[in-house]
Amino acid sequence: MEKKYAFVLGNNAALSIAEVMSVLKKKRIKFELSDHSKEILLISSDKLDDDFLDGLGGTIKIVKIFSELNSPSIDGITEAMFDKLSNEAYTDGKRKYHFGISIYDLNGSNRKIRLFSWSVRKMYLSLKKEGKKQQINLAYPNIKERSLSSASVIKNKLLGDDGAEFSLIVTKDGVLVGKTIAVQDIDYFSQIDFGRPVRDTVSGTTPPKLAMIMINLAEASEDAVLLDPFCGSGTFLQQALLGGYKQVYGSDISEKAMADTEQNLDWLKNKFPGLDIGVETKHVILATLRRPESKSLVVGNDSGQARMTQEERASSISSNIKLFISDVAEISKKIDRKADAIVTETYLGPPLKKEPSETELKKTIDLLISIYGSAFREFNKILNKNGRIVLAIPVFRIRNRNVYILLENILERNGFKIIDLSEGIEGLSKEQKSPRNTFIYSRPDQLVRREIVVLEYIKK
Repeated sequence: MEKKYAFVLGNNAALSIAEVMSVLKKKRIKFELSDHSKEILLISSDKLDDDFLDGLGGTIKIVKIFSELNSPSIDGITEAMFDKLSNEAYTDGKRKYHFGISIYDLNGSNRKIRLFSWSVRKMYLSLKKEGKKQQINLAYPNIKERSLSSASVIKNKLLGDDGAEFSLIVTKDGVLVGKTIAVQDIDYFSQIDFGRPVRDTVSGTTPPKLAMIMINLAEASEDAVLLDPFCGSGTFLQQALLGGYKQVYGSDISEKAMADTEQNLDWLKNKFPGLDIGVETKHVILATLRRPESKSLVVGNDSGQARMTQEERASSISSNIKLFISDVAEISKKIDRKADAIVTETYLGPPLKKEPSETELKKTIDLLISIYGSAFREFNKILNKNGRIVLAIPVFRIRNRNVYILLENILERNGFKIIDLSEGIEGLSKEQKSPRNTFIYSRPDQLVRREIVVLEYIKK
């Protein structure tokens, strides 16, 4: 029997939805897209593991729906939550069972969302009162926001055997009531980002979450050869390793970048003891990840089965890494085999503290087009014909408009075309999608934004 799952999306809903659908397809999980909004993606599937979130960069939570209510009252919603809660909480009247409530918008009316938001405290008190009658000692967080953050869910013990977070998802027709089965581990992402010894704060470092999203958009199997030809300090290589990829290649024209990558991968080895990284020659790394015995940990598991943490999963993978210095225009002469996927953030141009003049912007764009022209000539030689390219290129925000790099001629000359992953993702912010149906990843104040482009060979 198919079940409904709600994905609570990150800041870029369009990119988050595309990632979820790419991973579902890659894992060959049958699903049906039910609905989506800027906050929620709703799917139906009969096969979604509790640890599915571990492989995603753009999803904050996964909620398993257990009740669908049409035109519900506050009392009806409270009753549905208590029925679920009473089957899972302790009934000895002593041990506390923690619970929380979040409200999300899935194309519901603003009036309903405000009504349920104002009624959260009433629901908390009603549930606690009803629990007391049945010897269930309930505790809830004192938080006024409409939805609980991942940090709040973890801090208030709303996962596992000692608690639950209920999500009320407001639709056009009623309310979906669900229980959170997984949340994004913010401490984990903080460690693998800010814990690294080298971060390029001048040129900018790709956020690990974005790197994970882009790797997932490639839809390559873990046995595939994955290449980052602008590897910088190694963020994509790191995320590929942590994601289970077994053959990872990285190159960069800069000796400093390669030294930074070596240092970060050495840190990764110490952070995850299963990694065994050694330097074979100058700026060339061959890495082997051993398979230590793994442990299990229950975190937000609705089925009662134990599952591995992200750290433990990373330590149970056997992989090879190769790094080498190369100008992207010469990479076909340096790499020893073809790639199945190329995932990278290209050179984004010089850092900008203020809007450039038209002359300065034209100079930067001309340089970038020259680099990209050389890169795609090489990509045509080294990418397997069924492979994908996922890359981040700059979008310049000048005088309240986006200025894009014109790639179409370069792509056509070298046999590539843009894949439209936004098909079926309608009604979301126009700021998250470009006119050529690629994704825009940015903060409101950024002069240089990222355009996420997914490419494949033109079928002939």
